[in-house]
Amino acid sequence: GIGGAIAAAPDLQSSIVTCGSPRHPKKWLAEAIQASVDVAGRGLPAVAIDVLRDRPVPAGPVMAIAQEPDDTGYSALLAVGLAAVLGTSVQMLGPGLGHFHRLHDDAMQIAHQFADTRAVPLVMGSDPSPVDWLIQQSGEIPVAVTGVLHATAGRRGKVAGARKDEGTRPALRMLEDAECDVTLVLD
Repeated sequence: GIGGAIAAAPDLQSSIVTCGSPRHPKKWLAEAIQASVDVAGRGLPAVAIDVLRDRPVPAGPVMAIAQEPDDTGYSALLAVGLAAVLGTSVQMLGPGLGHFHRLHDDAMQIAHQFADTRAVPLVMGSDPSPVDWLIQQSGEIPVAVTGVLHATAGRRGKVAGARKDEGTRPALRMLEDAECDVTLVLD
C-alpha cells in the first residue's frame, strides 16, 4: 500500500511517490501521513504523493492550493516544477490575496526564480474556499498541489484519523471529490 511505498522512498533516494486513486481515501491518507511521519526520522523530511486519475489530462493551469498561512510553500514550488514539465502556467489560490506572501520565504523565492527561468506564468488568486473552487473547476485542471498541514504524530507515534485534523481535511476533500490529478506534499 501507500505506507510501504513511502517507507521505501528513503532507500530509493526518492521523495516522490506516484499511485492511482485510492479506494478508501480517508484510510489511505491516514496511512500516508503515518508513513511520512515515520520516514521523517530516517532523513526524509518531506514526501510528495502524485495521485493520478484515469482520464485524459486537460491543458489547463497547474493549481497550487494553500489553506493556511503556515504552509511551507513547497506545494507552490512543486506546482511550478509540474507546470514547467507540462508547458503550462500555475494558478496559486488561497483564501486571501496576501496569503501566498506569508508562506515560507525560501520556498516561495525559489518557486518564483524557477518560474522566471522556465518562463512559467504565475497567477495569484483568492477565493474564500479554494478547495470548493478547485473541485468545481477540476475537470479543466491537469493537477492540483496542496500541502498536508499539521499532520503530526500523536500518542505512541500514531497519527489521529485524517478527517479529524483540520490540516488534512482539504487534502481529503481533494482526493474524494476532485477530478484532476492531486499531488500532496507531506512535510
